[in-house]
Amino acid sequence: MHNPPSSMVRQTQALAALIRSPLEDNTVCRYSEFIRDNVFAVLNNTFPLFCQQVDQDQLLILVDEFVVVHYASEPEFHHIATEFVSFVQRRTQPMYISSLAATHQLTDDQLAVLEYEWCAFCVEIDSTNEVLPTSAKQALKICEQHRRIGLSVNTTMKLVQVPFLVNGESLTFLTQRRHPVYYAIYRDSDQSVNTIKLREIDVAIIQMIQQHTNQSLADIKQIIAQQLARFEFINWVEHFSDIELIGVHSLGEKL
Repeated sequence: MHNPPSSMVRQTQALAALIRSPLEDNTVCRYSEFIRDNVFAVLNNTFPLFCQQVDQDQLLILVDEFVVVHYASEPEFHHIATEFVSFVQRRTQPMYISSLAATHQLTDDQLAVLEYEWCAFCVEIDSTNEVLPTSAKQALKICEQHRRIGLSVNTTMKLVQVPFLVNGESLTFLTQRRHPVYYAIYRDSDQSVNTIKLREIDVAIIQMIQQHTNQSLADIKQIIAQQLARFEFINWVEHFSDIELIGVHSLGEKL
């Protein structure tokens, strides 16, 4: 409602103030406890790996602080997860003022897990139906066709750099972090969310394809050959198109 009655605004503000009151002083508004329980459930369902990295007492404190101090712009349904990430990122800033933030600060590793799971969540709820264009993989084997083929990246894909290895439903944090760890998170044509570990060369090629959307497979192959003479680019394209991270289409086809 764009122009609610002033009485409704006052009533809503009064209810919000009661909800934001600390729980120990909040015997009047039972809805306050319901809101916190709802946020707690959203976090456990959306960010299970993050919740494994934070003890329950700290998580409850984060939930309470989130309700009390964070004025969410879209505080309903799946937006709660995004608003919570925004809240946690904001509370790490030097100018953030809270009596709890200093004593219950999250580590960089905990924040990295939260942001990784948030990326996976965004991929899952992405409204895109057709994640890749119509395939033209049959032409990959025919060299003269390479100038008629274009490449595209799965539209739902997010690239993330993290300080851990993903092992299904668990994480292994790296003690030595000399090399970056990259993952691609994307949804395939069956609407399943996939997480694929990438090498630095994979990331570089994916970003090159994103930057050269109108160039042919042959042109991109030539660019890569100038840097990596022995790199089997066609095999690379075949592999990543098989797992639906990369799409192969006829140039001129509407994407």
